[in-house]
Amino acid sequence: MLGHKLVEALNSAGFEAVPVPEDKVDIRRRNDVETAVSEIRPSFVINAAAYTDVDGCENNSDLAFDVNAAGAGNIARSAEDAGAPNLFISTDYVFDGRKKTPYVETDSPNPTGIYAESKFEGEKAVMRESDRWFIIRTSWLFGPGGKNFVDTISNLAATRDSVNVVNDQTGCPTYTAHLAAGVTRILKIYIEKNYGETGIYHLCGAGSCSWFEFAKKISDFTPGEKKAKILPVSTSEYADLIKKKMAHRPFYSVLSTDKVKKNYGLVLPHWIDSLSEYLNID
Repeated sequence: MLGHKLVEALNSAGFEAVPVPEDKVDIRRRNDVETAVSEIRPSFVINAAAYTDVDGCENNSDLAFDVNAAGAGNIARSAEDAGAPNLFISTDYVFDGRKKTPYVETDSPNPTGIYAESKFEGEKAVMRESDRWFIIRTSWLFGPGGKNFVDTISNLAATRDSVNVVNDQTGCPTYTAHLAAGVTRILKIYIEKNYGETGIYHLCGAGSCSWFEFAKKISDFTPGEKKAKILPVSTSEYADLIKKKMAHRPFYSVLSTDKVKKNYGLVLPHWIDSLSEYLNID
């Protein structure tokens, strides 16, 4: 979902993006990654690969850590060996969600759950294995090319009488096209400044909302006169309704983007505008 948009954005900005297909390179295997990087001889490496099924990670912890942590380390080490900086896409889930104000980059992560823990271990692997790195934490991605909340709610709103949506989790919806453009801008400025400052940055759509508020707006944008009612439920109520034990999600994972604005002049569009663009609403 993000990879395709990164390739588009990078090529449009004048870079030569070289995608590495999953069926040819398994990032869990160090030799695979080293061979690919040495053959391509990149000037920069972006790791947009991840195992993102939050509930699936709980039942497949070895796979989660192999991909999200060891895989991230393999890529960072290979990039370092090639003399190339690397960029790792991370997540708001590294925080426990107990804060009441937007998380800044200097806040201490406290991951809860296998997915969150594996991504935080990935961050540490990137910092350990390379000297020049970016860690970009983002949240609530939607866009073409993969299963996402927007498409799910849009389809349900058009086909059901009602849809239950969690109303006690708050975050920042982020359109992959805008995230990819933001990452590209960071790289371009970084290179123009002769490989300037790296580090951890939060980059996500402007504004924040609950999943319920997000779903309501998706429904508003969904065509058709007869649409499902969007009903708010708590996380625990939703788990009871679907009769399934769910992995922990942060109740509040709004990310402050002040640092990336200050250092790179970068602010992504508001999530409502991004949603409108994605759904082609005039």
